[in-house]
Amino acid sequence: MTQQLAIGLGLVLAAGFLQGSFMLPMTLTRRWQWEHGWAMFSLLGMLLFNVALAACAVPHLLSAYLATPAVDLCVLEAVKK
Repeated sequence: MTQQLAIGLGLVLAAGFLQGSFMLPMTLTRRWQWEHGWAMFSLLGMLLFNVALAACAVPHLLSAYLATPAVDLCVLEAVKK
């Protein structure tokens, strides 16, 4: 088995596990209000996990951000162009 095939198979298995278990945390938050659950999803799923994944995948992430011009990092400025 080649290394690329093993990595691909591992990613498919991980994706299947995550897809099948994505609702599991909701069973632990039944007493929470609906908004609190979505706030946690927003904080963890859209911010914290993405930063952690970028930090693991991009060597010297902070240096990359510091080397990027501020106008390229600003979403509103990019839309105006």
